[in-house]
Amino acid sequence: RKNHQIASLAYQWQNNSGYSARFGFAQNAINLSFHDFGNRAILGLGVGLQYELQLHQHLSKKLQLIERIGMGGIWNTKPYHYADNPENIVMGSHLAALVSVAFGLDYRLTPTLNLSAEGVFWHSSNMHARLPNVGMNTPSFRVGLAHAFKINDEKAIQIAKLQLPNQWELQTRFALGFNEAGGTARP
Repeated sequence: RKNHQIASLAYQWQNNSGYSARFGFAQNAINLSFHDFGNRAILGLGVGLQYELQLHQHLSKKLQLIERIGMGGIWNTKPYHYADNPENIVMGSHLAALVSVAFGLDYRLTPTLNLSAEGVFWHSSNMHARLPNVGMNTPSFRVGLAHAFKINDEKAIQIAKLQLPNQWELQTRFALGFNEAGGTARP
């Protein structure tokens, strides 16, 4: 089992084009994530940093369909070492790529607070820069809470007009999934 706790800082920009409006005025985010791969003695822990693009389609005034795609890197605390950690054939180096995709729903609880539920797929690999490199795949379910620092009732009017203000949000998301790591050290 692989647990993810993710803190994300998102900045939403204003773009009033018809294409951007159709996809809910995309957001950019930088995600700092902490990973417990399920077997700390062999696989260790990970700290990831990703750029994430977030797309939104409004289904109603309070409900949105959301898609996210993230790309970045992860630092692994216990990579393979022929003498110190020969059982870890999943991660051959401290530094590896980290990609993710997510699809789900976002519900506006208040003008400043949103709740989300998403299916997420994570992949971590060092791209054979150093062997062994089986990589790790993790399908998971994620629940998130987003708080916008500067939003008021005017946002609902701007959504209706398809014009959103620039804003900063702090998002905290938690995920639980099961990893797939070939025939390697299982948690």
